[in-house]
Amino acid sequence: MFEGKGGLEAEAFVRAIRQKVFREGRQDADRWIAQFAATCFAGDALRWHASLDDDVQNSWKALQRAMFTQYPAPKRRNIRRDSLPAPAPRKGRIRVQLDDTGTIAFVSRSVGRHGQYFTTNNSANALQVECDPADGSKRIKLLLGRGSRREPEQPQINALHFFAL
Repeated sequence: MFEGKGGLEAEAFVRAIRQKVFREGRQDADRWIAQFAATCFAGDALRWHASLDDDVQNSWKALQRAMFTQYPAPKRRNIRRDSLPAPAPRKGRIRVQLDDTGTIAFVSRSVGRHGQYFTTNNSANALQVECDPADGSKRIKLLLGRGSRREPEQPQINALHFFAL
């Protein structure tokens, strides 16, 4: 439902319509999308929509442009980046997809004799990691605290580099 309360509501509405249209497989049906969206207007937005020319009412592309003109995005304050507090380090676990079936597991805190890591389905047995976005590096610190099972002759690994795929 779109009531015409402002730019943020307009953005959320357009996003919701696009998601619905994608699920329905109707991305190329410009007129159908506009007619579907029209069923979701209420209050001031319904009255505004009724005042639009037919060519705007019957074209999703034109209707989106008209909505964003009528309901512009709120003014965003310019915030100096150096005035923002540094983001806190984030702790978590590494979740992996094991195969094409979508099976999800965690990297285990258990390390094999030859330094290989295993996977586990139990998050309590997962390797704890920490990433500090404030330092600008793309490093993950391995938190090898109590409960880490590592063969004593293996060298200590304390960080991994990660890359976006």
